[in-house]
Amino acid sequence: MDTMKFARDELYWSENDKHWLLGSKIGKVMSRDRFFQIRHYLHFSDDRCVAEDKLHKVVVALTKPIEMKGYEVYIDNFYTSPHLADYLYQRRTYLCGTVRTNCKDYPKDLVQSNVATRKICRGTSDWLMSGPLLASYWKDNHIVYYLSPSHPPVADQTTEQRNKDGTSIELPCIHTVTDYAKYMGGVGKLDQSTRLIKEKKTMRWYGGIEIKLRVCALYNAFVLEGTVMDHSPSGTRSRDLLSFGMDVAHELIGNTHQVRRAFKRIRQLDTDEVRLDEIAIGLCQVGVLTV
Repeated sequence: MDTMKFARDELYWSENDKHWLLGSKIGKVMSRDRFFQIRHYLHFSDDRCVAEDKLHKVVVALTKPIEMKGYEVYIDNFYTSPHLADYLYQRRTYLCGTVRTNCKDYPKDLVQSNVATRKICRGTSDWLMSGPLLASYWKDNHIVYYLSPSHPPVADQTTEQRNKDGTSIELPCIHTVTDYAKYMGGVGKLDQSTRLIKEKKTMRWYGGIEIKLRVCALYNAFVLEGTVMDHSPSGTRSRDLLSFGMDVAHELIGNTHQVRRAFKRIRQLDTDEVRLDEIAIGLCQVGVLTV
C-alpha cells in the first residue's frame, strides 16, 4: 500500500469491472473487513498507565535514563514544544529542536507572515526568551523556527550554504542553527531517504508516529543489508528502498492466501414439510376485509 497509493483504502479491494484498473492482489492476502477491523483496534499506549498528559507516550519515557545528567537532546519539529522543553529542563535535560509555528505556547510575535518572510534577507535571525527557554528563527531559503534552553541568542556563528547557481556563501547564524545541523545530520538524511513513502493522515495523533517508525525500521534494515551486499552492482539497476520494501513485504506474506468464506445457501424445504404460503395470503386477505 506504501508502493501503490490509492486515495481511499477500500479501493485496494475493488472488483469493479467498470474501473478495472483499480484494485490489487491485497485481497488474496487479507480480507477488506479484517484489515479495517485490525486498523480500528490498533493501539500503542499501555492503558494501565493512566495519564492526562500526552507526553507520557513519547519523549519523556525515552529520556528517563539520562535525567539529571546534563545531556542535550536534539529532536525535530514533530515532538518539539515549550511544554516538553520546560519539563526536560527541570530535569537537567536540555532540548534543542525545530518547532512548528502553530505549536501551543510558542511566541506568535516571533512568527513571520508570508509577506514579511519574502522581505527578510538570508542570514537574518531574531529571538525571544521566557525564563531559560529561547525561541528563535533563522532564514536561509526559508525561515526555520527553533526552541532551546541551552544556546545563547547571539549570531556570532557562520554556516556555508549553497546558492541556486551552485556557488557557496557564508551566512551569519545563531548557535542553535550550527549545533542542530551538526547533531541532526543523520536524521535529515533519514528523512530524505524515507520521504518517498508518504504518510497518510490519521485521526489518531500517534498514527503518524507508527507509520514513521515502521518506515524508519525498514530503512535501517535496508542500510544493514547494504553492509553485506552491494546495492550498486555494475551493469544492473541500483537496489533502492522501494525494491527492498517490496521484497520484505513478499517475504513476510510468504505463501499466505486469504481463504474466502463460502456463502451458505438457503436450506431447501423438504417436500414433506407443510407450506404456509397460502395460509399467510389468506390471513392478509382477512385483515384487509376486517379493516
